[in-house]
Amino acid sequence: MASVPGPKPAHGSQMGHQTEQKWKVKAATVPPSVDKPIEKGSNLVLMANTNQSRPLDQFHWSHNGFEVTVGDRYSVNGKTLRINGVSDADKGIWMCRLYSRGTLADCITYNLQTSVPPSVDKPIEKGSNLVLMANTNQSRPLDQFHWSHNGFEVTGGDRYSVNGKTLRINRVSDADKGIWMCRLYSRGTLADCITYNLQTSESLCRHIYEILATVLFIVCVILVVLLALTYQDYKQLKVKYNQLEQRYNNLQTNNSQLEQRYNQLETNNSQLEQRCNQLETNNSQLEQSYNHLQTNYSQLEQSCNSLQTNYSQLEQSCNSLQTNYSQLEQSYNSLQPTTANWNKATIVYKPTTANWNKATIVYKPTTANWNKATIVYKPTTANWNKCMSKHWLACVCC
Repeated sequence: MASVPGPKPAHGSQMGHQTEQKWKVKAATVPPSVDKPIEKGSNLVLMANTNQSRPLDQFHWSHNGFEVTVGDRYSVNGKTLRINGVSDADKGIWMCRLYSRGTLADCITYNLQTSVPPSVDKPIEKGSNLVLMANTNQSRPLDQFHWSHNGFEVTGGDRYSVNGKTLRINRVSDADKGIWMCRLYSRGTLADCITYNLQTSESLCRHIYEILATVLFIVCVILVVLLALTYQDYKQLKVKYNQLEQRYNNLQTNNSQLEQRYNQLETNNSQLEQRCNQLETNNSQLEQSYNHLQTNYSQLEQSCNSLQTNYSQLEQSCNSLQTNYSQLEQSYNSLQPTTANWNKATIVYKPTTANWNKATIVYKPTTANWNKATIVYKPTTANWNKCMSKHWLACVCC
């Protein structure tokens, strides 16, 4: 913000602001003067510093012998006095009386002089803010201020604000060029007339801003083109992504199905393994049974062969017995005499008593011999049963 009239901008500020100047002067017997005149319209702070060691509890400020009344332009805070918008009315002696427990401890005085603020000496950059102050050397009290621009009265608005002899212009433009005038009245009478010739200039910041805006526009156009191309690529990539996502979902479904089939195959495999183990167990049992049966069969085959041998022997024995029996029967038949032959034999062979006894002794078997013959040729019941059982078993095996 440029302040015209007013002091120069403070260090580090790009625009003129209404600044505050602080003057610290130690107590002296002769009132010191401020080292330079204060520009009209600026703000000023006076501080009553002292070397007194006693505690100070009261401060009374006065101007040219009159007590200072706190108001719009004056504010008092203990030993500090602030003057807003210094004018010619503030010239003269400013005094601060310092009291300690009701007793005057010290008195600090200032001799204040003012200077006329400079006029608008250079064009104002467009877009900046400007403050115009209608300061005058008139000693008469001023009660009215009328601002005008190129002959048209200015009362205020969006860009203009009027506060007594101060006019603020926000965002200076070409429309603000020309003569700005402030008429100062004292009790209805024109006391003074302050004029400013305002000229504007292009702001370096605005040039930079326009360059930056142009560069930014070009960059935006390039970005839009790139985004359009990227958007097309994005659409293609999105289509490919959707296709890949569908394929992924299908693969997941197939994978789940394969997992189910694999689990089912594992279950079947475990069942087949169990059945195989069971069959192996049964096979081993069957092999044992087969070996046992084979052993029994070999034993039975041996028994059958033995029985066949015995049957053959018995058959031979039986045939021999039948032969012997036939011979015995023939012998018996041949020995059994008929009546005629018996008589003939009796006559022919009738033995004497001596011969009979001899024949009896020769041909008459003894009890021992008879028993021996019975044992040899007459089968007993046990032997006969044994022979019949062996003969039947041999027939069955054959």
